[in-house]
Amino acid sequence: MPSRYLNFRCSVPWLLLSLQTLFLIRSFFGFSGAGEIYCPSSFYPEFQDVNHMVIFGFGFFLVVLRRYGFSSTGFNFLLIVLGVQCSVLVEDFLVFLRVQQSEVGMRSLAKAVVSMAAVVISTGAVLGKANPVQLIVMTLVELIFLYVSRCINRKFLQVPEHLALMHVHLFGAYFGLAATSRFPEAPPGLDKGRSTPKSELFSVLGTVFVWVFWPSFNSLLADSKKRAVLNTYLALAVSAVAAFMLSALTSKDGKFRMAHIHGAVLAGGVTVSCTAHTIQHPWIAMILGLLGSAITVLGSHCAQKSTRVFKAELILLEALAKPGFDE
Repeated sequence: MPSRYLNFRCSVPWLLLSLQTLFLIRSFFGFSGAGEIYCPSSFYPEFQDVNHMVIFGFGFFLVVLRRYGFSSTGFNFLLIVLGVQCSVLVEDFLVFLRVQQSEVGMRSLAKAVVSMAAVVISTGAVLGKANPVQLIVMTLVELIFLYVSRCINRKFLQVPEHLALMHVHLFGAYFGLAATSRFPEAPPGLDKGRSTPKSELFSVLGTVFVWVFWPSFNSLLADSKKRAVLNTYLALAVSAVAAFMLSALTSKDGKFRMAHIHGAVLAGGVTVSCTAHTIQHPWIAMILGLLGSAITVLGSHCAQKSTRVFKAELILLEALAKPGFDE
């Protein structure tokens, strides 16, 4: 048996056992009023939609890497069920420090599930580079920093609780970029970033899951749920149409590029995430969705062109540096 499997057996199960024991001790002394916690509340359907979005949507969304399909779906599920418990524990600790007010029941679980969106976004940046132990540790560290960031936004910047929580997309993206910079790049021969038609098909399935449940994500903790759902859906619809249109226009052969579609169809939901419940006119949400999709597709197209030019220049410089090269 290779040594890495022995290390996996000696590290991951015991780490999970230690963390789960800690969470069980917390639940034994922390929860009060089982009826208030476990009985479905008025926003349980939205909570269930967000749960589906985070587990199924983001899990299949990251299957685009052909060698990490099981890692995307399996580790994503493990990190979510572990991170939700950690989120509740961190929130209890902040309540103990009198940094925020205590919230129990379904609302506390809903905030924990929404916070896990930042973790799964960061996981996409380090997938294929981090091992399971590193992913678990990254989840715990990121949740702590996320809650500290929310406390700073709420206490010093006077950002409302709902808006502070909806910054998970931005926080997860920057945390993922910071984390991936600490891992070495894989050798070119391994080709870990390549996709296959089957992996792209599952990734599209995850994108559709995320797209369908995104209005519930934006409206879960909003004050005006109906307005948040309406504005989010319109922004998503416009961003999806713009994504397919711009993808065909920017590709050489006029075909759709799934690299554009994956992110651009969701750009509208991200764009209006913090303001969906306050936008008074639907056309504003539609324009925001259009702008978000256009920036995503055109930015990706320009970045790919810059990468191709850089690689061509690098090949030319290497050729010029070879001995015996005649000008």
